[in-house]
Amino acid sequence: MIPNTKDRELISSPITASGTFGISLKDSPFIMSILRDQIYSDKIMAVLREYSANAWDAHRMIGKHDVPIKVVVPTTMAPTLIIRDYGPGLSMDDVFTVYTQYGSSTKRNDNSAVGMLGIGSKSGFAYSDSFTITSWHGGTKRIFVAALDKTEAGLINLLDEEKCSSDETGIEVQIAVKPTDALEFQSKAQKLFKYFEPRPDINVDLPPGPTEQTKLKNGTIFKQWADDQNQWTAVMGCVPYRLDLNQVRAANNNGAGVADYLFNVGGILYFDIGAVKIAASREEMKYTDDTKKAIIEKCALLVDEYVQQTFANIQSGTFSFWERRLRAQTIVAMRLPIPKEYKHITQAHIEIKHKPKKFKFTAHGATVTSISVSDDSRILLRNDTRDLTGYHLGYHDYLVEKEDTHTWEEVKVEIAAMLEKADINGMPVLDISNQYWYSNTPPKKKYAKTKNKKHLVSSFVLSPTPSFRHPYSEAWTEIEREPEKDDVFVTIDKFKVQGYANVDRWDKSYRFAAIYEEDKEIIKRLGGSMPTIYGYKTTKKKPIIPKDCTGVHYSQWRDKYIKSLLVGKQLRLYEYWLWADGADSHDNRSPGKIAAEKIRKELGASHAISKYIKKQQDAKRIFPSSKRQNVRYDYSRIKDRFFKDEEPAPAKERDAIVAGYPLLETVSLSVLWGQYAERWLEYITLIDSK
Repeated sequence: MIPNTKDRELISSPITASGTFGISLKDSPFIMSILRDQIYSDKIMAVLREYSANAWDAHRMIGKHDVPIKVVVPTTMAPTLIIRDYGPGLSMDDVFTVYTQYGSSTKRNDNSAVGMLGIGSKSGFAYSDSFTITSWHGGTKRIFVAALDKTEAGLINLLDEEKCSSDETGIEVQIAVKPTDALEFQSKAQKLFKYFEPRPDINVDLPPGPTEQTKLKNGTIFKQWADDQNQWTAVMGCVPYRLDLNQVRAANNNGAGVADYLFNVGGILYFDIGAVKIAASREEMKYTDDTKKAIIEKCALLVDEYVQQTFANIQSGTFSFWERRLRAQTIVAMRLPIPKEYKHITQAHIEIKHKPKKFKFTAHGATVTSISVSDDSRILLRNDTRDLTGYHLGYHDYLVEKEDTHTWEEVKVEIAAMLEKADINGMPVLDISNQYWYSNTPPKKKYAKTKNKKHLVSSFVLSPTPSFRHPYSEAWTEIEREPEKDDVFVTIDKFKVQGYANVDRWDKSYRFAAIYEEDKEIIKRLGGSMPTIYGYKTTKKKPIIPKDCTGVHYSQWRDKYIKSLLVGKQLRLYEYWLWADGADSHDNRSPGKIAAEKIRKELGASHAISKYIKKQQDAKRIFPSSKRQNVRYDYSRIKDRFFKDEEPAPAKERDAIVAGYPLLETVSLSVLWGQYAERWLEYITLIDSK
């Protein structure tokens, strides 16, 4: 983003002496600590915003405007924030001369990028003392670690580099977070990323954004606030800023400012990059004269656009009855004139005369007699029995609970008839199970003795992101369906998965969680996908054994499916990966890049030892150990599961190598890249010559 600067001409009286302002070298660490830490009042949001904005910019640098960035929001089980882009990446020189330098930026020449201050890339230090940067650039992958040292200036070190495809580019930032902060990261990620276009590839559900009908060229207007805290939001590029209209109520010298009626509604204003000025922290806008003028002009354009589009779509029949009422309510709130023919849709509350027969219709525990016409009004079908406090229901949320004798399809038909009768067709009707649930929200005391409805049903489905921790029921959602022969299932007792022994004193359910997470990682690397997993309740009074269930037990499906993926070259590389990275023996470890190159140079690329080492390195490139987080891997256990008593190919190859060089039988192959590597290579060469 091009910074707003002023041309200044210094006029002064005769000068007798002069000096310039600057930063002394000895004070620079203190200034750096201010820039990376103290300017941010919200450190979690700062980390999310700065690195995701950098990623967003990176895509625009090379024309990937429609490609989403990737964001992995931390969870209590995987407490690491990961933000990845597929932009150009950074060269070694860029990392050490631009990325690490405060105030250094490559984005000040045009307004295609939201960055330009040169401090966002250091914001990781606002939350943590260290973080990891991985860069794919120019056919090389490099991993750096940034850390604060005793001087408080900070260091960045190159940990590893290896060749990669020239088509693979980008930057990935990883920051370890406190498990107790995971929920706050999730909540703030939802508030930030709902404004991104395109929305990131992310592991949490984002709130619905403006629809095609509500999103206009200049912004969006809501009858209610844009979110829980801000009535108006300004979005520039991908970054949202809280907008204080009081700053521009009467901004100009002639008293002109935004109209008072805009304080009765909320909304979003879209600005071109560089159109308004922002604070260094990017947490607030700077209300300069130019910024105030831009806000006033944008508000006027948005209101005109909103009114014209509203009446045009009402006349054409494009809007649903519900959307017509919402628009009418917003115009009424802004105290703008509305034609007589539309007066009948200006009611703020719609009376519900229909008496439900197949469901209970309540709002905050009371029977619904009327519905408020509001942007945040919605009907939620309670097809999930988790505690309602975890959903943080809003003031205008209306709850539908199905009677046991009817199906959800029957209920939906009756709801549709009720809405049509009330002339509010198009009101949002959503499954509550698809809404975000704050899993560690404690239930209110008044619900403590309420019987869990999950104990009344026997069929469940495993949640997409199960915690597997107490309470175990959080990982399972009740379901009504007829089992099919291709189903993958497990049996559960008190929501603990059965059939998994306590290994290493693990809890059974947690033991299954480790295997599940491990399988998911392996299958992902092999190009497969995990199935939907169903759980069938077994008790002492009503025991269920797997052979009586329809479908395939997870343990049988797992072994068969993974084996089906382990074929050809993939199988060979997978074996070498396990051998090179999963066991404790030094024989199984591969040398570093420099040592491997030296061995190949001394022995030749066609030598058995050179080939053995190359296979290990090829395997690690496909199955990189640096990405395996929070998963317990054990080579012998995986070997037993997938290869049974077969000796893996790497072990056979290693044995063949040792057989040809007798002295190697008494040592580890790692001596070939150890302290006395040259002497051992001489020994190998001597044997080869004979």
